[in-house]
Amino acid sequence: MLSDYLVGQIAEWVRGVNFDAPPLGGLSLALSTTDPTADGAGLSEPPAVAGYARQPVTFSAPVVGADRVSMANDKVLTFGPVVGASWGENSHVAVFNDVGNMLWSGEIDRARERPLGDTLTFAVGALQIDIGPFFSAYFATAVLEWMRGVPMPSAPLGVLAGLSIADPSFDGSGLNESSLAGYQRLVAPFDYSGRTLANSSALIFGPAISDWGSVTFGTVFSDGGDLLFSGPIAAPEDVDSGDTFAVPAGAYAMQIR
Repeated sequence: MLSDYLVGQIAEWVRGVNFDAPPLGGLSLALSTTDPTADGAGLSEPPAVAGYARQPVTFSAPVVGADRVSMANDKVLTFGPVVGASWGENSHVAVFNDVGNMLWSGEIDRARERPLGDTLTFAVGALQIDIGPFFSAYFATAVLEWMRGVPMPSAPLGVLAGLSIADPSFDGSGLNESSLAGYQRLVAPFDYSGRTLANSSALIFGPAISDWGSVTFGTVFSDGGDLLFSGPIAAPEDVDSGDTFAVPAGAYAMQIR
C-alpha cells in the first residue's frame, strides 16, 4: 500500500506542486510486528539491541503490465541474526526514503516468530511494489522511478479532463476521443481529500454538433498531453448531436491506493 506521504505527493503534483527531491541517499526496508498503516503510526520494529537494523534496498527498473507497473528488489536482503531476545512475529515490511518518510508497506506472506540466532531473508524479486490500475503507465512509471532516485517530471500547470468512447488502456493506445465538432478536453481543477482526487467544479462537454457515440471512459491529462488517469464511467451515455455531457463536481473521483 502506498503511504499517506507518497499519496499526498502524487495528489499535490496533479494539483501543480512539484514532488519532493527523490531519495538520492537510497531506500531502506523495515520489519514490523504490526500493520504500519498508511500513515506509519502502526509501525512496530524489533529492538536494535536484539540485532535488528533496517536494510538498504534497491529495486529493478519498473515493468509495465496490462494494468499496473511493478518493480521488485534486485538484491537479496538479510535481517539478523537475532541476538538477546526474540523479534516476535514479523508480519509486515515498510520502505522508507533517506529522510525517514515511509513510502510503502505490505504484508509478509509467511509471518512467523524469529527465535534467537535466526535470520530473515528476502530473495531477489520477493518484495514487489506496484501501482495501478486507473493510473496510466506513464504516471505509474514516473512515481516508481522517483522512488529509485529519478526526479519526477515538473508538475503540470494544469490538468484536463477528457472523454473516450473506448477503454483508453493502460498505455493510452486505446484512447478514442470524438474528432467531431463540439468536443474538446476541459481544464479541470481538482481537490484532494483523504486519498481521493475529485473535480472541484462541474464540467460540461459540448454541445455536440454531430453524434459522438457512447461515452464510456473518463480521462485526465497533463497540460503537456500525457495521460495520467483513466477509468470507466458509472453510467455510459450516448451523446447525440445537440447534447451535452455533464460531470457534476466530485464525480471525476480517483482514489489513490
